[in-house]
Amino acid sequence: MSDRSWETHGHATNPAFEETALHVFVEKSDREFFTHTKSNRNVPQVCIDPAVLPDASSANLPLARPGRCQAPLKDLPEERVHSMLEAAAQFRLQQKANRIRNKIDSHGRDQALFQEIAAALGYKENKLPFTLIAQRLPLKLLHDKPDDGEAMLFGLAGFLEAPDLSVFKRSTREYVRKLWDRWWPHRDKMQRMILPAKVWRLTGTRPVNHPQRRLGALSTLAREWRAFRRAMGKTIAGDPASQSSSVARPLASRASNFFSGLDHPFWKYHYTLTAEASPKA
Repeated sequence: MSDRSWETHGHATNPAFEETALHVFVEKSDREFFTHTKSNRNVPQVCIDPAVLPDASSANLPLARPGRCQAPLKDLPEERVHSMLEAAAQFRLQQKANRIRNKIDSHGRDQALFQEIAAALGYKENKLPFTLIAQRLPLKLLHDKPDDGEAMLFGLAGFLEAPDLSVFKRSTREYVRKLWDRWWPHRDKMQRMILPAKVWRLTGTRPVNHPQRRLGALSTLAREWRAFRRAMGKTIAGDPASQSSSVARPLASRASNFFSGLDHPFWKYHYTLTAEASPKA
């Protein structure tokens, strides 16, 4: 929330913040700080004092409006409301379980899990393009072409369409060149499956969650898939006992340890393909 958070969060080198009109913060640092975009455009600043904000804005707060559930639930006893919410949650989970089961029946456990992880990496804004990529580049194909998998993911995503390497920073050119050299033999054959730029939502995304960086994470996971399966043990294989909370807790710990150990020489220090290298992204 300080003025220098603009720099530490990587906004100054992120093209997604190029059109920023105003930088609002609540803490001003001792030394003067200028907010600038990737093209070095100066952004006007406004420092807000939280101590006076409530009094100044209280009259402008919109009125809270009841939702559609308020009327049918307002006269029910609390226990009944809790019961209904629990039933609704169980119904939603069952629907999701059925959807995943159908996907497993159609594509197998590994591919179903790969697609679900890809969709999760896309968050709400980019769930669709990540799902399409996982469908069009199934895990088996990535394993059959281990040296080309990462390049195929970025190429199919439409992130390798710029033919001129001069648009990339010096620290990025070697990486992009390697991706392009691996991608172009597949490009003509996969041309019709390349995602158009309009399907991606790049604005309003924190630098660490940029789709390009998360696609790098997906490629790393695909490369380490067998180690991932071993780390997860029987749970991914469908062991019914894995449904219990006593198994779920250590599973979560193993998953956390596995993902924390993943590494990538480029994406460890970059937020996007066009961003400057950071001490640690």
